Amino acid sequence: KWLRFGVSTLTYLFSYFQLYSVREFLDCRPAVAKTAIHEALKTSSVLYQLNLACFYAINCACTFVPDLVIQFVDALPVEACNLINVRSVTLSFFLSILVLAALKLLMATCPNFFLTMDEDLASTGSSVLIGVLTCALWTIECWQTGTVCNPRHSSLMLSMFGDLPVEAEKLGVLESTNRMAMTNVGVLGLALVLFLMATAWLRLKDMK
Repeated sequence: KWLRFGVSTLTYLFSYFQLYSVREFLDCRPAVAKTAIHEALKTSSVLYQLNLACFYAINCACTFVPDLVIQFVDALPVEACNLINVRSVTLSFFLSILVLAALKLLMATCPNFFLTMDEDLASTGSSVLIGVLTCALWTIECWQTGTVCNPRHSSLMLSMFGDLPVEAEKLGVLESTNRMAMTNVGVLGLALVLFLMATAWLRLKDMK
């Protein structure tokens, strides 16, 4: 487990400096060359880094205090499932990818409008939209299933990043949370559709 922790630490530190360098590169561009996509890329990098931080925190907890983690899971399985389940952060990251795909489609179909957009206003608006959509989707799932816990996902997190094999049945009712796994897939699928539409539009314009 210490080898896993060492590799995880090196990966996290390398990704931190890598993503920081990406944001610095985007910031150093001239103001006239910046667009809404540059700000959206910065938002995506921050959310992706937050995902990695959550995974690393699970790894640290399971490496240094594995007995305490097991006791917490046994004593409060639902609370442990909600805490370990980082799907809200992952969902926010996927929504930022969806925003990027939507901006690319807008750039392809309405380039004049896209270039005249206020990047700061677009960045603030997209960040607020991501937060509102994340809360709305989680509220809908909680209303439909009665919980925001995804036992299979939490069990996978403990197994992959903490090397603690915990059965999903221990963390909650599987039948009531099966549909929750499709939310991220649906958001990512929609982003892929928008990206392909933008690419196809640009190809058609080039052919004319």
